[in-house]
Amino acid sequence: MPWYILKQPDGRFAAFSSVVDNFEMCDAELDEALDYCRDRMGRYEAAAKVDRGANDEPLENLGAPSAADGLNRWRRSLETVALIHGAAALRATLARFEGLDEAARGGWAREALAALPAGEVRP
Repeated sequence: MPWYILKQPDGRFAAFSSVVDNFEMCDAELDEALDYCRDRMGRYEAAAKVDRGANDEPLENLGAPSAADGLNRWRRSLETVALIHGAAALRATLARFEGLDEAARGGWAREALAALPAGEVRP
């Protein structure tokens, strides 16, 4: 699973790469997410991949969903950015999401950092 689609808190879509452990696309509407996927795979596979993201289907080998709000893929992605790249990179990544105001970005950063083991995140 080198990349997957997820739903952002504002209802838009993003693509997260498990190769670079960061977002490749953000703030996409449904048709833009479908186009992004179609450029990388077949038409039917693209629709299925976007559906899995829209429905927040669990990701392989990442444990059970932590909440029933449809944003578990979002949480996992932010936690990965924080763990691999550090807290500053997480904040910079969140700044790219236009649909999130400053308070929302801060809240998501705090939640992602709190979910990780103490001492595991670089500043």
